[in-house]
Amino acid sequence: TLKSSKSVGKSERPPTIVPTLDDLVFQSEATQKLLRSLKTTAAKNSSCIILQGPAGSGLSTLATALCAESQTHPVTTILDLARAGADLPERAWGLLMRGGNRQTIIVDHAEFDDGSACVRIAELLQNNSNLQSGGAGPRLIVLCTDPAATRPWLQHFEADVITVPSLDQSRNDIPNLVQRFTRECQELTDLKVRHPSAETVSWLSGLDWPGQTKQLRACVMHALVDGAISDTDFKLSVEEQREVWLATQQVSRDFPIDPILAAQLLETLNHDYRAAAARLGCSVPQLQEVLR
Repeated sequence: TLKSSKSVGKSERPPTIVPTLDDLVFQSEATQKLLRSLKTTAAKNSSCIILQGPAGSGLSTLATALCAESQTHPVTTILDLARAGADLPERAWGLLMRGGNRQTIIVDHAEFDDGSACVRIAELLQNNSNLQSGGAGPRLIVLCTDPAATRPWLQHFEADVITVPSLDQSRNDIPNLVQRFTRECQELTDLKVRHPSAETVSWLSGLDWPGQTKQLRACVMHALVDGAISDTDFKLSVEEQREVWLATQQVSRDFPIDPILAAQLLETLNHDYRAAAARLGCSVPQLQEVLR
């Protein structure tokens, strides 16, 4: 039997909050269409899915939600082409051997591929297929922020392509996103955070978010934690984080780990760096660097 959430200790909780497609509540026409496409694709059990959209638009979250729907490919592994080196073929083959045919391989940051990684992965999957005695092989979900970079994948795989709209195209979703981020912040930190007022949410909806959902999430969660700890004004905290994002984008494509959120999460987890890093989606050295 399943334990109730109240009876599950921190050490037993999953390292990350895994959404399902039913958890994703959208209001805008663009994202409702997206959700219908995702559910149709999940039902088809396609062998290759390409998710393309702006950086920070939630491609990884959507891929995770798709994986949660699968009965035939319940194992999930990630191959990040932004960090792939010369050992890519060996790493990809290792994923195949460890996860087997019942896995979904999420190929992240396909925009970093010059086409060679796609060719090599196609070869490895073909070799794997030749070694198997029938049955479906592993499934691919390719994440890409540059539509032009998907061409090699379309040449080598029969893929369903799903385009994720920008946050500017789906502003009506911001209230639901803020609600989700508030709930996530509370689950991550165990703080009694206050949900922003309707007026504040309306203000957030009117701002420009060039960093898409990722920037909105980082700013909202920072402001929630900051407000719970030091009673800092929510809007002021959001504006400060927006400036941090603009400065960071000059030197990096990734939004930095928020030190306030990281410190609070680490305290909640009794200074378990490995668990905190897993929940933040970073490595232990990255977490240690942020907290210095």
